[in-house]
Amino acid sequence: MPVIASSVEGIEEFVEHGRAGFLVPPKSPDELADALRFALANPQTAQQWGKNARELIEAEFS
Repeated sequence: MPVIASSVEGIEEFVEHGRAGFLVPPKSPDELADALRFALANPQTAQQWGKNARELIEAEFS
């Protein structure tokens, strides 16, 4: 699954914006909604982000 999350301390270690998901500024509901809409409108991109996220976690973390 792709990740759509607030860009808070530490999350950048797990989510590479634009490659494994979307990071939006904290307390930005409009940007969060835009990211969700983008993922829903672009299922192939969202699926690829999910694959990229899994590869990152498997490669970098035990």
